[in-house]
Amino acid sequence: MTRVQGRDQQRRQVYAAEDLASESTVLAENQPLEGLETLVAAAVASSWWVVAGGRRPVEVVVNRSRQRSYWDPVRRRLSLSPLAMNVATVTHELAHALVTDTGSPGWCAHGPEFRGAHILVRRLAFGDRCGTDLAEVYGQFGLAVDQSPWPTGVTGPLLDARRYDATTIVGRPDGSPRPNGPVGPAAIAL
Repeated sequence: MTRVQGRDQQRRQVYAAEDLASESTVLAENQPLEGLETLVAAAVASSWWVVAGGRRPVEVVVNRSRQRSYWDPVRRRLSLSPLAMNVATVTHELAHALVTDTGSPGWCAHGPEFRGAHILVRRLAFGDRCGTDLAEVYGQFGLAVDQSPWPTGVTGPLLDARRYDATTIVGRPDGSPRPNGPVGPAAIAL
């Protein structure tokens, strides 16, 4: 694996933006491994993903790290920290997988191409509003987004978008909160 020059230049800002766009939402709620495996399998089997990145399966495993989740392109594996068993982490790592599948040498970078993929993977998971919220927060952080490598027409949501839409997005630029209510775990079942 070659190290991408400048990989860490915006990484912290990307993490901060996505944390803000996930905070207090169903994206941040820990889920059972089986539900996350189901989500990943459905995502990579979706017609949009097949057009965007191909038909290669992705495995999901839990690692021992308390702090690190990552995409392993050699094993085609999302390796999740036991403390990050949530849709926010899975969509982040799936965005890395999608960038890898396009043959981009910058798969590990968190640059504009990755951010474009990340927004679209969130749309695939929880619908348009989820992707738009992340895009708006990236904009607040001054982070450019490039969606030009990806096909249009995301075929989501794979999960019940009402679960996401029922939460207030802390980082929403226009300040328009959605009603908060008891939403409980996402109960991922496709």
